[in-house]
Amino acid sequence: SSGYLITGYIRENYPLGPGESYTWIGCPNWCKEDAIQVLLDLTPGKKSLIAKQRSGELFVKEKPLAGILIIWNSTAKSGRGVAFQYDWGEVCNLSDVNLSDFKPSGGKTNPLFWTTRIKASFGPLPYLDQPDMFVSLASDEFNVTSEQLDRVKMAGVDPYVELGLLEPTEVRGDFNGDGMVTSADALILLQAAVGKITL
Repeated sequence: SSGYLITGYIRENYPLGPGESYTWIGCPNWCKEDAIQVLLDLTPGKKSLIAKQRSGELFVKEKPLAGILIIWNSTAKSGRGVAFQYDWGEVCNLSDVNLSDFKPSGGKTNPLFWTTRIKASFGPLPYLDQPDMFVSLASDEFNVTSEQLDRVKMAGVDPYVELGLLEPTEVRGDFNGDGMVTSADALILLQAAVGKITL
């Protein structure tokens, strides 16, 4: 239901104009991307749906970041974007579950893992026509350059940092100091492992 609600919010508040197309960056990713992909006809193959993990958000915060929508104007070669949050706290209230129930001890072997997801899917159903009950903005609208659009699609790039929405944090595994974990860092690590260099 989260993907359906986010799509409803996008359609209500960010309709496309002439020459425009959507790019969705699901970060952190969860099952919402399955619905967004179908409902907005965005796919990884078209480079219009990107899924990235982000630690410390999902099922930790009641209103975690949900993703970034970029509206690209192919005529102007520029875009605009906005970041979203999803209110799991409201979902939990309507579904009679706790946020911690999504991550029970034992994981998927614990029946609570599955019953929580089923209940949390049914709770919002009466409100599918009210996406703003669950979806809110995590940022003001911002401009997006073609360089930024290319970079946010790359592996190892935090889209929130690249677009200036969050401050960068230390990147573990970034041995050459460029802020990303790349093949150059893997080479440095391999050289250290065989004793060619010392870190």
